[in-house]
Amino acid sequence: MKTNQIADLRNALAALPADYGRLFTSHAKAHGAVFDRVTLDLGDGVDFDGADFVNAGFIVADRDAAPTTRPQAVADFKPFVYELSAERLAEQFSGDQMKRAEAELREIRAVHEKGPWKPTWESLDRHQAPAWFQDAKLGVMLNWGMHSVPAWDKKRGGAMYPDAYGCAMYVDEVVRAHHVQHWGADFQWDDFIPLFKAESYDPDARVNLFKEAGARYLIPMSKHHDGVAWWDSQWTKRNFVQLGPKKDLLTPLMAAA
Repeated sequence: MKTNQIADLRNALAALPADYGRLFTSHAKAHGAVFDRVTLDLGDGVDFDGADFVNAGFIVADRDAAPTTRPQAVADFKPFVYELSAERLAEQFSGDQMKRAEAELREIRAVHEKGPWKPTWESLDRHQAPAWFQDAKLGVMLNWGMHSVPAWDKKRGGAMYPDAYGCAMYVDEVVRAHHVQHWGADFQWDDFIPLFKAESYDPDARVNLFKEAGARYLIPMSKHHDGVAWWDSQWTKRNFVQLGPKKDLLTPLMAAA
């Protein structure tokens, strides 16, 4: 890890306006919410050095420079094929999974009935965040996954959201044109699975970096919009232990933190 990475974090925090505890995002404005801390979003690029610092649309620091290298589709590209078809999965696993899910949901509801918290605003309003969290002014959201392979988005009012690439590559004309140019018209989202290898992933080094920068909490990614679980999930074979990197990305990170 480079020492300037820590400096980047500290400088980004120092550059925030004095009233950063009351920053609104466009989503928060629509819901009348107020943020009382800042979360820095790291890792939407292939490497930490290429990431933007973003708080749900609020630009803390904007890096316009593109990575010096960008992954490209392999010349002998072949579409990714799952071991089992959707029909085979439904035939072999869906019935048992639904029975297990119904049983576990019954247990969850029974616990909720006995617990102090209810699905009402009045109940939620009684909850108090712990003192350490109230005083935590810097946190890190580790937004990382298959979208870190294409690692690209068009400018959207100054911000960029590469984590939405899996959707935008199909519905956004600009992103679609970029995708066709760099990856090919037949290259689907799941074709990125074997390209996401996480070979340099070091949970301990990441957590140490965040601690040195002064972060008090970490928001990890356990499953992104594409539905691929970071751990060896008992509920889905669509996970990174069985696909892509072929290893648990979540458990070692939680242990390091």
